[in-house]
Amino acid sequence: MSRKYLNEFIDDKYKILDFLDDVSPIMTKYIKENSYSKFYLFYKFINHSDIPTFAKATEQNALEKNLLYYLSIDEMYELENKRNAPFETAHQSNIGLSLKFYETLNLKNPRDNNYVLNDFKDVYLVNENIKYFKLEFTKRIFDKLNKNYNNYRKIKDIELSNNDFTAINLSVRVHGIGASDDKDFHQLRANIFKGDLFCLLCEEKPDQKGKIFIILKKNPRFFTLLDMTNETYENYQQKQIQKITQIAKQQENIKENFNLDEITRKFQAKWRKMLSDEIMACLQKDNEIICPFTWISADYTKVGTLFRASHIVSYAEANDNEKFDINNGILLCANADALFDKHLISVDENKKLCFSFLLNDEILKSKLLLNQPIFTTILTDKRMKFMNRHYAKFKELEKLRANSNYDLLGELN
Repeated sequence: MSRKYLNEFIDDKYKILDFLDDVSPIMTKYIKENSYSKFYLFYKFINHSDIPTFAKATEQNALEKNLLYYLSIDEMYELENKRNAPFETAHQSNIGLSLKFYETLNLKNPRDNNYVLNDFKDVYLVNENIKYFKLEFTKRIFDKLNKNYNNYRKIKDIELSNNDFTAINLSVRVHGIGASDDKDFHQLRANIFKGDLFCLLCEEKPDQKGKIFIILKKNPRFFTLLDMTNETYENYQQKQIQKITQIAKQQENIKENFNLDEITRKFQAKWRKMLSDEIMACLQKDNEIICPFTWISADYTKVGTLFRASHIVSYAEANDNEKFDINNGILLCANADALFDKHLISVDENKKLCFSFLLNDEILKSKLLLNQPIFTTILTDKRMKFMNRHYAKFKELEKLRANSNYDLLGELN
């Protein structure tokens, strides 16, 4: 089966709760309240094939049709030329799922049957994050990226119920779920971009009709482009810190004013994943990440360990709100991260890579792949504000390093 149809599957309730903790507080609460139910979670990041036909390229040399990408047309052309790799094309217009989804829920094989999923399961849209999947925000993204969206004139926002869930019709086709006949879901998909998270939480109870909950989450790229805060993630971070703080204060030999740095570092993994998800939304291949300084790329699911989630303003110097602000992070390969962390390289106000006079070996720069323009797409306005602070410290350190009495070895070791 083609990789583009594969998606992740979790059937352990506690792992599902952990996954959804910073995605959908409403569903984590629901799972806890329905302790006798069996839950399955299927999730994937939307790829090119999943995007409806009216908002994507179906043939080569038609990048202007890729509306539901978090990239401008110029950025897409630049990527194609720089990497000598075209963006994907596809004609299908369904959200692809692995056969495991149908087999787990005892549903008919979509290759043999077209049917309405609601005949077998009750299907609901979780209203919680839908505010970001409305035309208002989609058009703001289009405007930010200078995209023409005249073919969106007939698209309307779906009407949500007044409670946590909205019943919705969903069809199954040979290539996956969702069809133009599904009026509400079809309208909603006009706001789901490549790289956005798509989850199906399935609930099974003995002798009852099963339920499927559609949970959506915007890619971090959405928030960095619009200079917005991901409130769900920030609330999750604060609640976890408060919870751990309360537990820690109850332990023996812990002072009242103990340092929270070690506690908040536990959230590094989720922060790193957000940075990875953001960069994946900007590239041609599924699961691909790239170092913006060296252009080294790799499949995150296979060798993501090659990359580091690097703080721009150091963790120690950042305030509590900045420590895990995605704009204060950048995903770098290990070599670039080591130099960036020590302020031996930085990025100036023109988004150009600059080097310490200590790194004046052109052959070394070439071997480290640092002698080329930066992948500037990731350098959003807010991220550049953090980068300006990094650059200011870089210049300050350069002055100190030029002093013969300066303890250079102490700084760099």
